Amino acid sequence: MEMGFEDLGDLALNSIISKLDAKDSVAVSCVSKKLRVSASEESLWINHCYQDLGLSAPVDPLGNPAPSFKEESPSDVQPPEHAYLFCAEVCQGAPWTVRHMHNYKEDTMLFIYIFVCLPRKGEKEHFVQDPNFMCSIFWAFAQECRLFGSARYRSDNVHWAGHQETYHLWRESFHMYPWPLVKRVKRCWDGLKNWLSANFPEADATLRRGATEVDIENLENILKVKLPLPTRLLYRFFDGQELTGGVGGISSSLGIIGGYSFYDHFVNVYLLPLHQVVLETKEIKDQLGFSTASKYVIVAASSTYTGKFFFLNCTTGQLCVGTSNLVLNGEMIPCVPNALINPMHDLNNGQQQDAMLLWLEEHVRRLQNGIIKLRMDGMTRSINLFPEVAPFCSTAVTNGVQVRASAVFVPECCSLRNKSCQYLFAYSIRMRLLPEGCIVNGISFGSCQLNRRHWIICANDHVVDDVNGEAVIGKFPLLYPGGEGFVYESCSDLPSSQGSIEGAFTFVPGRLADPKGSAFEVEVARFPLQRPDYIF
Repeated sequence: MEMGFEDLGDLALNSIISKLDAKDSVAVSCVSKKLRVSASEESLWINHCYQDLGLSAPVDPLGNPAPSFKEESPSDVQPPEHAYLFCAEVCQGAPWTVRHMHNYKEDTMLFIYIFVCLPRKGEKEHFVQDPNFMCSIFWAFAQECRLFGSARYRSDNVHWAGHQETYHLWRESFHMYPWPLVKRVKRCWDGLKNWLSANFPEADATLRRGATEVDIENLENILKVKLPLPTRLLYRFFDGQELTGGVGGISSSLGIIGGYSFYDHFVNVYLLPLHQVVLETKEIKDQLGFSTASKYVIVAASSTYTGKFFFLNCTTGQLCVGTSNLVLNGEMIPCVPNALINPMHDLNNGQQQDAMLLWLEEHVRRLQNGIIKLRMDGMTRSINLFPEVAPFCSTAVTNGVQVRASAVFVPECCSLRNKSCQYLFAYSIRMRLLPEGCIVNGISFGSCQLNRRHWIICANDHVVDDVNGEAVIGKFPLLYPGGEGFVYESCSDLPSSQGSIEGAFTFVPGRLADPKGSAFEVEVARFPLQRPDYIF
């Protein structure tokens, strides 16, 4: 005796349906009453919400609790008869055939539908298998069956459980975007939000609530641009940052991109909210003499008095940063490898990735992997872009003195037309005396003090500078066992986009004013200077 799909027991049925994705689960729920019950299990939709959206609780896209429609007997509700007729008419073929129809427009709303022709009246229902899916896909009733489009039909007839309703709310809110792209952008923001809430909550608090489609369209109309889909989605989730106090104000260290400092050069980059994107873009276009047809918009900038601007090209999707020649001739440097950028305006393609999304994803990866970290400067914390792990950061220990060194590319101080010093790099040196103290020739000392420095600076493996001198930035740091240590930053320019620095510090045991032994050299292991693929 042949057994049909619906003859399976509830346990087997639920086990099979649990292997489906959310789209297929909706499809199954439209096939029959029994499948509708199985495909509406709360545990199933809890899993879909977590897997697709990273949600552990039923909340809407604005973070508000989603309404729960968990009431009695959704199983006796059938889609309206005209929906079946509509589906059959569109398919125009024999039953059991999966058909595709893209970009179906109704009431000015765009839907991507996949239709399944249902059995004719009187014929036995069948479970349809397609090579690409585990079950018959039924996405055509999005409007006709009111699975998404009509709150009236849903509230009067179909009472979804909390997580199922949550999933549908998300699909409604982002129906104009490819769903794979929505999930990817949300994962990106979730990664950043989770890191900020655990490590830098004061910066997390500056993120603004997501922009609306109307907000985005207003910007596009004012600036006469069309934002790439990934960037639009990034702003739909969070509309940049709201920093109080203005440029150089009390929030100038809270940029979620972060920065660096050396001498009197202090940079801290934040994401601009849409209203500020408009203001900053209009102002700088006037300053630089860009034409009104320019497709560049400013999406990130330093919150300090140091000028550093990131421009998104809305046509190519590339993100660029201005150099020291920005005002003079509009010189910029790409921030993301061009080869990684895919078409940004195709609604039927879920593989879009503009530089803005790639850039933010890479930044999140660096934070999560500890490549960059928070750093205290007095009473202020900020995300510091000097790398903290090898191979970008070197570490050496000599006689109990540990020296860690790394560098960061400084695009806003570069001049690509100046062949002798095209590229500028800032470097950070962190030195401390380990808890066992200073040990020289088997003798332990309770302190040691720096006297001199020696640097060998290379560009493309050729020595371009050999520096010997007293002190570092005019200081002679005194180190104690287990103490906070000493941190300083400086800079070096190169004629090429890659090079290195290595060298040594000369220390004396005790103090310079009261040496307790002979001077010794402390190694500074080689660390790279290089223009990176991703520029922040």
